[in-house]
Amino acid sequence: MTVVDVNFHIIESVPDFHEVISSALGFPDCYGQDEESFFNCLMKVTGNITVNILNYNSVDRTVFYDIAVYILMMFEHQERTKHTFNVRLYFLENSLDVPFRT
Repeated sequence: MTVVDVNFHIIESVPDFHEVISSALGFPDCYGQDEESFFNCLMKVTGNITVNILNYNSVDRTVFYDIAVYILMMFEHQERTKHTFNVRLYFLENSLDVPFRT
């Protein structure tokens, strides 16, 4: 299983989110950084993968709501793939002490 940590402490804007998530999930260079592109690229993510979204509550509220639709799409993808793609959402202040890391 592949585990990908996405730390929201470094995300200050929607473009930051797109840059971080596209790199973490291996989206192609032509990724358009919009909802349709995100959905299309996400549907191509295969294999047993878990995305840990860390420090979600550290994002500025205006960005928080703009990013929420993308997080929801990831949870919907989790259901479509019968949990071979997993999303875990954490509201942590210290992501270095996450107990599931091995």
